Amino acid sequence: MFEIPGFGCSLPRIRFRFSLPRAAASVTRFLEQLPDGPHVLAMPCVAGYVAVAIANARPDLVSRLIFAQTPSWEDGQTWLRGRDRQGVLRRPLLGQLALAALRRRRARDWYQAALGDQSRLNAFTQTTLDNFDHGGCFCLASGFQDFLSDHHDLLKPASQDALILWGRADASHRRSDPGGAASFAPHHQLVSLREAGHFPELEAPVLALEQIRSFASSRSSR
Repeated sequence: MFEIPGFGCSLPRIRFRFSLPRAAASVTRFLEQLPDGPHVLAMPCVAGYVAVAIANARPDLVSRLIFAQTPSWEDGQTWLRGRDRQGVLRRPLLGQLALAALRRRRARDWYQAALGDQSRLNAFTQTTLDNFDHGGCFCLASGFQDFLSDHHDLLKPASQDALILWGRADASHRRSDPGGAASFAPHHQLVSLREAGHFPELEAPVLALEQIRSFASSRSSR
């Protein structure tokens, strides 16, 4: 398991740019250091775009793809507007300052929209707040300002087989097509999890693991 710079337990360097090409380059350098490749990349939500970019640029490093709640590019733009309706986070500097001031409150609001089972709300929120208290980073504004810019040239359909996991109880993606990630992976299978929300691998771990194991061990569909 690894983190995209700026979205985990460590701060990126001050000069790091939150662009899709830069994120793909960082993950590629990480994969190059790992033995026993090529690897199955499992990257959630819009981080799935990073996986697509790497799979296209370096097929020698990626054997298969697993998308969890990854929307199509068009639905990703709709999701972005829904998460930042006033356009504040997408404004340089102002977005960073606003998120720094509001991130603790935004965390609970986000989980309230994203989780399929609201009984998990307090646990997910408290885990995130504890992470913030110990140096965790949540550079969403920086990501919104560059990561979700126009990168169609990097997101051509990939040749690798893909598994799409989709939590149907995710209110933040109520307008998204569950099979939207198929636009990035013509050779795919879609698994819809009715009770899961935005985090199918965390909210329905047993079912998600069964599907992942079956997919990773199966023969190529081609």
